Amino acid sequence: MFVHEELVEGRKLTDIINSEHENVKYLKGFKLPENVNANPDVVEATKDADILVFVVPHQFVKNICLRMKDVVKPNVIAISLIKGLDHASTGLSLVSNMIKDNLGISEISVLMGANLAKEVAREMFGEATIGCRTEEHGPILKELFHTDYFKVNVVSDADTVELCGSLKNAVAVGAGVVDALGQFEEVEQYILGGQKLQGPHTVYEVYHLLKENDLLDEYPLFTGIYNVCFEKHAPSEMIEMLPVLEAVPVRRVLDQEEIPPVVRDKKLFKGTGVKKEVAHS
Repeated sequence: MFVHEELVEGRKLTDIINSEHENVKYLKGFKLPENVNANPDVVEATKDADILVFVVPHQFVKNICLRMKDVVKPNVIAISLIKGLDHASTGLSLVSNMIKDNLGISEISVLMGANLAKEVAREMFGEATIGCRTEEHGPILKELFHTDYFKVNVVSDADTVELCGSLKNAVAVGAGVVDALGQFEEVEQYILGGQKLQGPHTVYEVYHLLKENDLLDEYPLFTGIYNVCFEKHAPSEMIEMLPVLEAVPVRRVLDQEEIPPVVRDKKLFKGTGVKKEVAHS
């Protein structure tokens, strides 16, 4: 396992992990399996790997991939757990595309979910989705991650899985700040023990894309989160910026014969033999 080398109370983090089997800086209090070896040399850590799992801050992805490019197996299976977006001149770029392009591999999968490392380490129930375009890789990756307490589903639309995961991070920053009614630095300290949230960077990228396309008024939530994260606005502003939504339509149960033709003709309910609940205004 590649680990960026740091000093913790005068000791190398990799030495601590390898001797005490614990990441005392980023996952304190949880023992790692003894077969997990921390290596500060990304080339040595990845040169014989059959599967690469990327879990690093996305601003470091390009440099890491370029360093390991020449030693990666041509048929390596790669999967990214990184939630983030990169703002380029052509628009937003997915992190998986950055990895694929800089590593020189033909395909990469992604795993996204509303999960925190400490909750997974505590074996709290969680769910995630793998986006995998290569059919034969799906079962392999599911077996790698799926457990009794961590449920994994596999779908083929990898881009949508990754985009939703990244935008979820941005919205989660807003939710966390509103819950605490404090700045996002306080959320970082409380949830991640001082680690940097990746959501603010995603907010930054999304905000500037919306601004360039004159769409800020169409997405007030992202604008509000950006203002709190980067312009030091009050968290309460996010709530004030949200438009008042129309009342939710009353819902009632309809027999299949009562379903509007535009829905019924799509055969969404064909063969079910039960009543379906649909919106009715």
